[in-house]
Amino acid sequence: MPRGVGSPIVSKAMKKSVRMTGDRTKLIYSRQPLGLWQDSYVPSILATKGEAPNISGARRIFSLKLGRTLHCLSPAEASLARLADYHPAVFEVHEQKMLSPFPAPHPLDGHPRSKGLFLPPIKGTLDVLEREGIAQKQGRIQIRQTKDADQYTDVAIPYIGDLLLFLEDQEGPYCLNWNIKSTAEGFEVAPRDSLRKTRGLTPSERAQLERQYYLDAGIRTLDLTPDKFSSQFLDNLTWIFSQLESLEENPAPFNHTLFKFFQSAFATKPSSSPNELIALAASQHSYPEPYIKRQFWGCIWTRQLSVELFEPIFNDAPLQPQAKDPLAFYDFYFRRQS
Repeated sequence: MPRGVGSPIVSKAMKKSVRMTGDRTKLIYSRQPLGLWQDSYVPSILATKGEAPNISGARRIFSLKLGRTLHCLSPAEASLARLADYHPAVFEVHEQKMLSPFPAPHPLDGHPRSKGLFLPPIKGTLDVLEREGIAQKQGRIQIRQTKDADQYTDVAIPYIGDLLLFLEDQEGPYCLNWNIKSTAEGFEVAPRDSLRKTRGLTPSERAQLERQYYLDAGIRTLDLTPDKFSSQFLDNLTWIFSQLESLEENPAPFNHTLFKFFQSAFATKPSSSPNELIALAASQHSYPEPYIKRQFWGCIWTRQLSVELFEPIFNDAPLQPQAKDPLAFYDFYFRRQS
């Protein structure tokens, strides 16, 4: 058997290792060419049985903004992916993004929003490991050149990140890299089997590799856990998102006539419950109630209806007008620089 075949790769969210084979390595490289956006982008690892390291923790969530399913390998990733999707400055999310072993253009290169910008390139993980003095720890594997030929090419096993966000502010587009764990302790503990022999990186080495990889291109990396955010706020986003996911099968655009109705009705009766506002809309418009319900939650998701998201939201309980803007409160985690 060729050297390296069968050695395990362990993603940051894994509770058990996934065997890295030549075919799996080829698949990751083939999924991650440059210049794929929105529904054309394919993550390195899918949240499916046979690919996700821990299928019980994997989540697939449909993003109306991106027009595709996001593949998250843990509940923590899914929770923060919803937060990224909620933020109006985020126009693209690349989950399970491969860290290129070799020099590559900036992740924004080729996007229409980046036209005319100078974008520093990626130098690659091999370059970073060389600078850190641990190049010998890079895992490698041999890939069969053709299906029938008994000839192999030696390639670097790529590392995989969590969420790469693409945002735009008054200065233009930029990227942020979110390195996600379920708990803070996860940044200090090596995933199972990740230190086999001398090839694996320690948690601190792995974190520094990813941080420097993106820093070479001027991209900031943040280490995030869900407990950095209000659990009630994240729970509300999860609930609202779940009400919109049914649009995957019927992706009708948001109805701004209904949006204006909900804004007016809530301004007139700010103590109304979601059920009351939805019933009121159904009594004055001819749309089916399930459609009106999705539009109501879409109105909140797109911030057209400003309600308090740091307090529990129930279908039959009065909504509260927004007292604290979560986008302003958590602005630090979306800034291009700290």
